[in-house]
Amino acid sequence: MAPPAHVQAGLPSQARDHRFQRTAAQRLEADVRHLTTGLNLDSEQQEKIRRILIDQHLQLLKLRTSAVPAGFDHTGAIMAIVAQTKERIRGVLNVEQRTKYSTDTPGQTGASRADLEHWLEVRDKKNKGAS
Repeated sequence: MAPPAHVQAGLPSQARDHRFQRTAAQRLEADVRHLTTGLNLDSEQQEKIRRILIDQHLQLLKLRTSAVPAGFDHTGAIMAIVAQTKERIRGVLNVEQRTKYSTDTPGQTGASRADLEHWLEVRDKKNKGAS
């Protein structure tokens, strides 16, 4: 029996997962569909959120491809863009939808959030000591 196609192509086993094979546009549309289903968005809300997510993608792409000074806080910049996007999305939602919309990172537990905050504190202390 021949090995799976992803093995034959030399791809990691993760490549079997369709999430790793989506284009940015496909991921964006999947996000809009997920929000539409979970929040019962109307067509106007879907279009506004689609534009917000496109803007987020462009901001993150610009951040990733632009030259930045040494010591630039990429993580902080990414977190700020994501937080801004979440607030913009909340602005499109009605009161009932806002109560359903989670501003927490999907899949993020309290423990993982605490780990992230601890890591950021350690990093910040280290950066202050190096200055």
